[in-house]
Amino acid sequence: MLKPYLTVLVACLSLAACSTPERPAAPKSADDIANGQFVRLAMQAVYPVGREANPGWRQASLAVHYRIDRQNQIVDCKARPVSNSTVAGGLPFAPKIAERMNRLCWQTVLPPMPTKLMDKGPTTELIAPLLFPEKDEYPQDQAQETAEYARNAFFWQHLFANRTLDSIGRARLIGILDEQRNVGACEVIIEPHPMRRREFKQDNDLLDHLSQGCAQLNGVPLVPKQRRNAKGQYVFIVDLDYSPWRHKADAPAKP
Repeated sequence: MLKPYLTVLVACLSLAACSTPERPAAPKSADDIANGQFVRLAMQAVYPVGREANPGWRQASLAVHYRIDRQNQIVDCKARPVSNSTVAGGLPFAPKIAERMNRLCWQTVLPPMPTKLMDKGPTTELIAPLLFPEKDEYPQDQAQETAEYARNAFFWQHLFANRTLDSIGRARLIGILDEQRNVGACEVIIEPHPMRRREFKQDNDLLDHLSQGCAQLNGVPLVPKQRRNAKGQYVFIVDLDYSPWRHKADAPAKP
């Protein structure tokens, strides 16, 4: 029951075009409210990752299959065609976008799944259809977004790659660059992730590692309209989500 139930609701949210019931809906139970909130938050978590996998803003559809253990950790994820043609809305499956999503899906931080939605076994499959109906009408926005993704990936690769993590959180990096795009100063804050606040740990070793590593970075990519301070120095603010499974995005792709 879980997969079809979530598929319909998530697809409805991604299209933002759900029909309005003709008759007043019956009062919702506490479980229904919790399930609906989970689906809404899950869509908020998955869709931005899908946008990063679709840098050309191409019209496309795909379904991301997440496998989640009973501790709400992602143990597997893979993009596939949407099995229901009605849900896909006539949008084509894009293999190249799916290939990128197979790597980027590990970045996702999903909200905790309600226990009653979980299967009885050790893992539960969540299917999240992603629909991209819009066309590339604003190339300047696309360029800005793509550059921000590239900059974030640069910071992740230099600061987080191959580092073992045992908590979920968000790192905020605030700093300045000189004309050669070398970091002149960097302040790092680690804080709870809004989806998983209870699973954050104040890891001072991680904080020291990030602070020291950030201060030594050179050749940081710029983004369009990069802000400057009063001294003419480039200013950057970068937010990076981290989790125990995030490192799997850096592993070689499975055949």
